[in-house]
Amino acid sequence: MPPSLRKACHSCTIAKRRCVPQLPQCTRCAEKGLRCTYDLEPVTNLETGSSCPPQTIAQSPWEPLSPIIFDSVASAHEAAVHSFTSDRQEMLPVMANQETLMMVVERYLRFIPLLTFQQRTTPYIHSQLLLASKRTSASVVLLDIDGSEATPGTNAAFLKRMQQHLLSLKVEQLTFTEFLPAFHTLAAVLLSFVLNLDRLPPILLDLWATWTNHFHTTLPRTLSSDLSAWQAWCTAESARRTFLYILLLEGIVETSQKGYCHYRPMVESLPLDVRTGLWEAETEEEWQAAVAIHGGVESELISWAEFIGSGGPEPRQCYDGMLQRMLLMIHFGKAAADLQ
Repeated sequence: MPPSLRKACHSCTIAKRRCVPQLPQCTRCAEKGLRCTYDLEPVTNLETGSSCPPQTIAQSPWEPLSPIIFDSVASAHEAAVHSFTSDRQEMLPVMANQETLMMVVERYLRFIPLLTFQQRTTPYIHSQLLLASKRTSASVVLLDIDGSEATPGTNAAFLKRMQQHLLSLKVEQLTFTEFLPAFHTLAAVLLSFVLNLDRLPPILLDLWATWTNHFHTTLPRTLSSDLSAWQAWCTAESARRTFLYILLLEGIVETSQKGYCHYRPMVESLPLDVRTGLWEAETEEEWQAAVAIHGGVESELISWAEFIGSGGPEPRQCYDGMLQRMLLMIHFGKAAADLQ
């Protein structure tokens, strides 16, 4: 048999703790993540090497990582890439930046619920889909919104009635173009609760999880041939932007509950059509004119990462709009806000 170890490691000796020596670390140092060194190199254990190989304690993927909080999407993305390409466990970086969040809320997010309830274009769904939805729109929406209110459409009674309406819908019986406006209405209700600093009803969070899964599993590969080019573009682009909206809203909800949110790697690869003027068109003629300005191609997609990489914090002349400016503010923070 190999000789027994004659000396404990330095960390255990200093702490006056029992040491079970082995390579590359003793049990205590491996569990606590301590540096493990010896005056005399130990044998692996007291048994033969063939009967019991050296033991290392691998970190469980479910264990929390170091509590590092990043203050920007850029730094969180860099950390995610570094973690993914190294030999360590992958991680979801934690982000928190109160200044950037409040700027995004004040400039953009606080308007989204009312725009949705009024069936007007938001950064994430076009009015064409909201106005075309007959089966999922609640008659209470337009009747309840009174422009004389300080925050029309977001009072507690209105949100309660909207919650009841949404819970009554059988989404499995809806077409995708009928479901998408209802999904955005649910998102608007959730966002209203957060902006009002109200506690989110668990039943709505459960509905959000169910409907999010429904969105992902029912996303169509093709659209109806009865749609015009503009209608098809509005539907496809609204679906693409909904992916971003889901991640944004989940981050907002998580921040409201915990004070921080997790960055979702690969969000930067999501494609969009961010050409100036297309999303803002209110008629097919306006949309066709905007398409013509950009060379006549009806759909031209770039990723979030490509859009951010096309310039600095300033708005882009060819890629401008409400969503584009929001993405710049989310990525560049105050530097982008000062230029808008």
